[in-house]
Amino acid sequence: MAYLERIASNELEFRFVASSGPGGQNVNKNATKAELYWNIDANQSFFENQKKRIIKYCQKKINKDGLLVISSDRFRTQAQNKQDCLDKLEKLLVSAMKIQKKRIPTTLSRSKKEKRSQEKKKHSEKKSMRSKKWD
Repeated sequence: MAYLERIASNELEFRFVASSGPGGQNVNKNATKAELYWNIDANQSFFENQKKRIIKYCQKKINKDGLLVISSDRFRTQAQNKQDCLDKLEKLLVSAMKIQKKRIPTTLSRSKKEKRSQEKKKHSEKKSMRSKKWD
């Protein structure tokens, strides 16, 4: 399911700033780095439990104002970086919505425990036979 389609375009805010790093004059004069801001709480299409799951999964990417911030400066154009931000948001939403299977702890059978114990004794005897006994 495409979660990005459930977000209205007016809920997403894009800002473009100058990129850091190498790139020569292109970096110095063009604001190509895209930053995506999304207020998860203001969204109407996700249920409350889904919003909580998204917030919990993305808590390191949420600023003090409660906005999810995603940035991209991989490309040299605003359009490509904007699309990259949207792709990253979609990946985050897919990962956040994935329900993890609950792990069922297993126990070793009696025969497995016995076999392991025997192997440990055998190994211990092998090591003790190698050592020199000084009497």
